[in-house]
Amino acid sequence: MADTIRAFIAVPLPGKAKEAVCAMADRFLESGLPVRCVKPEALHLTLRFLGDVERGRVGEISAAMDNAAAGVAPFTLCATGMGVFPGFSRPRVVWVGLDGDVSPLRGLFSRLEDELFEIGFEREPRRFHPHLTLGRARGRMDPNRTVAAVDSCTGLGSEPFTVDRFVLYQSDLLPEGARHTPLYTARLSG
Repeated sequence: MADTIRAFIAVPLPGKAKEAVCAMADRFLESGLPVRCVKPEALHLTLRFLGDVERGRVGEISAAMDNAAAGVAPFTLCATGMGVFPGFSRPRVVWVGLDGDVSPLRGLFSRLEDELFEIGFEREPRRFHPHLTLGRARGRMDPNRTVAAVDSCTGLGSEPFTVDRFVLYQSDLLPEGARHTPLYTARLSG
């Protein structure tokens, strides 16, 4: 058993939201662009990638998650809109945006950042951009075709879903794709 695990903290998506995001992926893939989409079971809203952490720190991270969740009420989001990182001139990642109660989501992220910092994790240097990673480029993507593919998904999205928990996952990179194993769940109770 390894002394470290690759870990991240994320909001799991309910089945109906996953179905809607998969429908967006199907529409986008009709473009024929070289994108490897995330498997439906792996779709999630990443709050914080932790990288390699000592297995013995899981309890400490779990406590930090509980502290971040304390007093935060469940809130509602919906998956809508699509874009690419870093931009259309050289797209590498295709993402689906989030709408709804984004302010409480940002607040939860900020609280989690503070709690993780208190136990020795560096703060995330990039601004929090709530999104669902839909897929990654497997080669050069033509910018004009990418814009057209994104535009073809306008108006698609999920019904609102409730965020009432977030999860610490272990991520194992396998030839067939990443496998995410839940290690701890923190619940929002308000």
